[in-house]
Amino acid sequence: MQGSEEEGHEVQLFVWDLTQGMAAMLAPQLIGRPLEGIWHTSIRCYGLEFQYSGGIIVDRPGAHLPMPVAKTHSLGRTQLPKDIFMDWIQEVSPRFTQATYNLLTHNCNNFTDEASSFLLGHGIPSYIVDLPAEVMNTPFGRQMYPMIQAMEAAFSGGVGQNSGQQPTQPSSISAPAQPDQSGAANLEAQIHQAKSLCSSRLISSNGDWQPILSHLKETVSSNALFSSTFGGGFSCQSSSLTDAANSSELWSILQNVAEASVSPSPSDSASISELQSRTLSELFPKAIQLCRVLVLHTDSSSEVVCHCRKIFEVACKIACHSEASVSTRALSVIFVSNAIASPVSSQFGSELVADCVHSISSLLAAKEPLSSAVTPVLYNACHMQDICENVELLTTLATVIPHWLDFDERRQLGDIVVERLLMSCFVLSTLSSALITDLLSESFDFADLHKTYQAG
Repeated sequence: MQGSEEEGHEVQLFVWDLTQGMAAMLAPQLIGRPLEGIWHTSIRCYGLEFQYSGGIIVDRPGAHLPMPVAKTHSLGRTQLPKDIFMDWIQEVSPRFTQATYNLLTHNCNNFTDEASSFLLGHGIPSYIVDLPAEVMNTPFGRQMYPMIQAMEAAFSGGVGQNSGQQPTQPSSISAPAQPDQSGAANLEAQIHQAKSLCSSRLISSNGDWQPILSHLKETVSSNALFSSTFGGGFSCQSSSLTDAANSSELWSILQNVAEASVSPSPSDSASISELQSRTLSELFPKAIQLCRVLVLHTDSSSEVVCHCRKIFEVACKIACHSEASVSTRALSVIFVSNAIASPVSSQFGSELVADCVHSISSLLAAKEPLSSAVTPVLYNACHMQDICENVELLTTLATVIPHWLDFDERRQLGDIVVERLLMSCFVLSTLSSALITDLLSESFDFADLHKTYQAG
């Protein structure tokens, strides 16, 4: 499925000068160079504002900041659903508390930099993140430290303290929609809702790939362990998205990163090596972000297909790996969804795709945070080329989707999950396959479903 570049959720960075102009006046005398401001930042996305001040604060835009905005940056558009990002917020909140705050190395801007990297694959502008080090490296930089510290403390007090153990959830934020519990009587209404979403793109076909690649290269070059293992592979230059997507050299190093994330230590297979652990947490999320964009522009006849297939296998494993972070698993699921929708998926082999779809469908389970990210995998699988000849995949889809549309299962899932499942089962019911007809007739009344859907 293709869509416009305007789809997704806009991510904005809002910037405030904590000194309200004082830094610009005093910096030349104190540090011997101009200084535009001392920055506090927040991320705005999904109609909410996210910032780190005594803990992670989530509220409606502009609710907590009493001073005028100095700058704004449009960082890009994310394809991640809101619930995946909120799960990430919960996951990182113990690291962003009042107790863990550090003016120079772990501040509000480090939080927004991480949030931007998770949402988009690249961080916030370097002039913000690099400012503390630049100031402290000047001859008189340390003279500003007490003043900045006092202003940050005063500002945090104005914004509001919290324990930081859980993100603040103000009453102005609406509670999430409750799963449907009305049974079959509401099925027609859900089908009509699903029909209105049929034109919605469930994959990301666009993306600003160059900042993601640059961020990946920077992470490798700045770490001796990564540089010695992967450094040589990122020397390739690609002037266009098509060139990058069909660069065997680039895909080869991305495969190496993926495989290093799941390979046990050669010296001790019972433990996770330092390389594996750090690659999975620090490098793989950036690599898979790049892969999810490149795979949609890869030529199925090119020599990179074998690399894509290997990364696809690894991504399926990590998506179902309960010990990996939610964000890493979510990015893996999104890559799998994009890969299935790409031309190269026809070269993966029917058994591999069927096994992956079956494994990932288990993430639809109640209270699994990745449910809304899983349904595009099923939907895109239903649209694969030559699907009617893929017995393994047809059998998997015709078994998995009706199971999760059973009332006892459906009542525990969110509305968007149910709607996309309905979209998927509608596509299945239109396929001219005797196997589909036989399988579906045993588990779900798709004839009535199809009739109701078309009548809408």
